[in-house]
Amino acid sequence: MIACSAPIAKTIPKFWQMIWENQTSLVVMLCPEQGPKGEECLNYWNNLTKIGENSLISEDFMVTLIDYEQINARICKRKFSLKNLSCPDQLLEVEHVHDFGWEDDTAIQDEAHFGDVDYIIGQMFIHRDILTKK
Repeated sequence: MIACSAPIAKTIPKFWQMIWENQTSLVVMLCPEQGPKGEECLNYWNNLTKIGENSLISEDFMVTLIDYEQINARICKRKFSLKNLSCPDQLLEVEHVHDFGWEDDTAIQDEAHFGDVDYIIGQMFIHRDILTKK
């Protein structure tokens, strides 16, 4: 598991490289793309919205959206296929849990976030259990 802040524009390719090298199966994003103070996080998945749509992240990596699920009003779950173009026969599936209702100044005040946190922790346990069985 990796804990990090969202990448900036020039580090997006390195972010996906880190995901690939560590065979990370879950990314949790705890912020909206746009917050009350402006942009909080770059859209590092290049705004893929249609199943099967893909995007060249760099000369080394391509990301394809393979599933999307709206969990509740504040959380969505995306599933990406990450392809390292130097190893075209290998794909890595990455789940992306995005809590876009989590804002620095209001998260503690909103009791609905407790359920969101429970959901996110549950996803982390699922992915941990998958990794320990390998």
